Amino acid sequence: MRVVLDAENRVLMWTEDGHPVPEQGQRLVELTPAQVEAFRATPNECGVTFDGETFAAIPPLPLPVPTTATSGDFVAALCDLGWYAQVEAAAVAAGGKALALWRHAATFERHNPILIAMAQAIGKTDADLDALFRKTREYQ
Repeated sequence: MRVVLDAENRVLMWTEDGHPVPEQGQRLVELTPAQVEAFRATPNECGVTFDGETFAAIPPLPLPVPTTATSGDFVAALCDLGWYAQVEAAAVAAGGKALALWRHAATFERHNPILIAMAQAIGKTDADLDALFRKTREYQ
């Protein structure tokens, strides 16, 4: 079996008996019987890499961050992450629109400036907010 690899060692194509012709920047590798067995045993839903000795499955890309979450999903995610009490206290301390949003919003928007300010007030980063909104998917 032969495989064609790109410059980042991703397997682009393979053949049992043919002769694939690599394009510029690609290389052709003849596999040993043990490597063929390893290749066939490697999950390849998202592709495979080969470093010359071992094959590795390319992990799937993470799902995009949801832009909105229902109030119920949002609160459930906050509870699971252990942030609920902090958010409640920050909303009460901020008062005004922040408190009204916290108590009455049917949905929460990832890029809402009030939500971002509340997150920053409790020491959360943009990556933390992304993780929170990804967590909300678990309740849909």
